[in-house]
Amino acid sequence: ETPGLVELSSPELDLLSDNKEHLEEETIEIIMKTMDQYMSKTLGDYGS
Repeated sequence: ETPGLVELSSPELDLLSDNKEHLEEETIEIIMKTMDQYMSKTLGDYGS
């Protein structure tokens, strides 16, 4: 029941959730790029 703790945790929680969303976006971009490279490599192997 310490108000100082609540005041402290609120902005930090906001920061964490923002950071989490940003990380998820970056991860999705990386996965998409990796998939593109993998697919083009696989399709290239089929073509030869």
